[in-house]
Formats: sequence, structure tokens, C-alpha cells
Amino acid sequence: MWIGPVDDIRPLLCDDTLELTGGDIVLLYTDGITEAMVGGRRFGTDGLAAAFSALAATGRDIGSILKGLMQNVEGVAQPDDVTMMAVRYLPRQAA
Repeated sequence: MWIGPVDDIRPLLCDDTLELTGGDIVLLYTDGITEAMVGGRRFGTDGLAAAFSALAATGRDIGSILKGLMQNVEGVAQPDDVTMMAVRYLPRQAA
């Protein structure tokens, strides 16, 4: 739910469907990670996507992927909070 100066946000919303296959990982994050300064420039969505793809390709567990992403912004004061959550889809095996 948005909290802000606009009473009706329906025109700003869109529903969509994302179909996952076994082993897919979804990364949810706030803008603090993409706006983080790394090496004098913003990490950005491209930097986050590249780092996430590289870490996920190694077959690491979710905790290691998140820890690896956070290592990109460690030791540098950030003006915003950095929040991330990753979920791996593991379908149930038929009995």
C-alpha cells in the first residue's frame, strides 16, 4: 500500500504474472541498493543485475547470494537503507 499525496493510485498500478520454474530465484529490493555508491558511482539496476546473475550462476544458497550482494556496498556510508529478500522456487516433488 502506498502512503502519499495521491488518493487514487489505481492508474499507476499494473498487475502481471511471473511464471517460475524449479530453482528460479526472485530478488526483491529497495532503492537503497541501486542508489548505493560503489567506487564513486551508483551501483544501479545494471550493477545489481550483473552481480546477482554472477552469484546465482555459481549455485550458491540464498544466504550466500545476499551476502555476496552486500559485499558490494560494505565499508561505504550509504545515504539510504539497503533491504533485500531473495526467494528460490522449489516445486514439490510428486509423491
